[in-house]
Amino acid sequence: MLYGIMFEVVFAALVVTVPFMQDIFGTVRPPLHLVLWLLPFPFVVWGCDEIYRSIRRRRAGDGIPPASVVPAARGRKSHGSSLNALDNDTQRWQRREPTDRRLR
Repeated sequence: MLYGIMFEVVFAALVVTVPFMQDIFGTVRPPLHLVLWLLPFPFVVWGCDEIYRSIRRRRAGDGIPPASVVPAARGRKSHGSSLNALDNDTQRWQRREPTDRRLR
């Protein structure tokens, strides 16, 4: 996620600073004091994402099944080997075993 944010910031910087890109996109270089306002935003987004992940980790053990475990949330019909996979996921949830590797 940080690489994506970094790419967007670098691309935006190129669009407003490189002369031929300024002509293509119709941009001008912003004053430095406005650019400095942009610096904390990637960290704000990253911090919100970490808070969201922390909440998900805490909820993993409180009896609420993750959406990936509930058969209706998968959006596909269960038949054949898919039915076995759903049964295994349901049994795993009933035993309160995490199904997401990041939550282990």
